[in-house]
Amino acid sequence: MQQGKTQPVVKNVVLVGAGHTHVSVLRAFGMKPVPDVCFTLITREVHTPYSGMLPGLIAGLYDFDEAHIDTGPLSRFAGARLHHDEVVGIDPAAQRVICRHRSPISYDLLSLDPGSTPNTALVAGAREHAIPVKPIAGFLERRGPGIHHICFAVDDLEGMLESLAREGYRLIHRSPVDGAGGRKVAFLHPEAGGGVLIELSEEK
Repeated sequence: MQQGKTQPVVKNVVLVGAGHTHVSVLRAFGMKPVPDVCFTLITREVHTPYSGMLPGLIAGLYDFDEAHIDTGPLSRFAGARLHHDEVVGIDPAAQRVICRHRSPISYDLLSLDPGSTPNTALVAGAREHAIPVKPIAGFLERRGPGIHHICFAVDDLEGMLESLAREGYRLIHRSPVDGAGGRKVAFLHPEAGGGVLIELSEEK
């Protein structure tokens, strides 16, 4: 009796989120494929931002394409399936990922790299004095690329801060702090500059 050929067992690897690690995995898999392994990438943003270039993007040194990774060509290079969707749940017992807009996706191996979202409620004063930049896509929608900050040289930094405080400007520093190059510096909150961070600097 002739035995049938053994069929290869295909492992389904599902990557949730297009963070740096998953981008590196897909690149490595495209350069050196692994037999009988199938990758699926699920991401909310097809164009994922590279966080290391965010300051340059805000300052206008890079454009959108230079500071983002297009996961479409990357997925095709790796031979991976790409789903532009949001994961809203995981069913570990059934080994399925629950998506917002499509049917569940089964997996043999699941990796999560969706990026971080800071909880400003856990840090006193964070909601009042900080501007969260993650998720970066949401930050860019609110803020957009442009000027990161402007620095003004002043002769009397302490006197300038006292004057601004009296006039009701929101200050990050109410007194000078040590800055680069031996200067004394202080920052105004971005709301005082129409969304742009303002630095005041005085030579010591």
